[in-house]
Amino acid sequence: MAQTIYEKIENKGRNDALEIKKNGEEKAERLKNEVLEKTEKVIHKMVDNAKEEAKETLKTKYTEFAQMSNQSTLKNRKEIIKMTFEKAFERMSDFSDDELFEYVVKLLKNSQIAGNEVIKVSSSSRQRYQKLFSKKNNNELDILNKELGDNCSLKMSNEDALIDGGFILESEYFDIDYSYRIVLKDLMSEVETELAKILFEG
Repeated sequence: MAQTIYEKIENKGRNDALEIKKNGEEKAERLKNEVLEKTEKVIHKMVDNAKEEAKETLKTKYTEFAQMSNQSTLKNRKEIIKMTFEKAFERMSDFSDDELFEYVVKLLKNSQIAGNEVIKVSSSSRQRYQKLFSKKNNNELDILNKELGDNCSLKMSNEDALIDGGFILESEYFDIDYSYRIVLKDLMSEVETELAKILFEG
């Protein structure tokens, strides 16, 4: 039976609708895939960025920790060296008479003194120095001068030195501070690196 014009139009419309629907679905599928692909790329980029940021943060934190650790280690080492010199000061403060005598004589022999200098000590050390270095137990240091030789005529000052061990050597043109703390301070600047090696290597 032949189709009427209306049936032909209806069939044509149905076929066109199916074609449009099919094209629309294909286009929608393509768009969906494009969106998913773009979204996936964005997500990957965000993950990569997050990883890089985390890596940088970790590196920064590690560097900070390493610096803090180094500062702490350095501080502790300096404290130990300081304690070592404090022990040395205590040891010098506890010199026996023989040790003090030997220390003063050796120090002055190595100082290339003129021989007419004045020795100034603290009030707490005065009696001991007089006893060790003077037969008359006064400011005339005849025992010390004899030990040093070369017509030395060192005397002890009537003034007290504001130090806590050792002495100050006063000459016509300049003074030399041989107090224990200054001697150790000078020694520390010379041997601190070597002492650090001995204390901390390995």
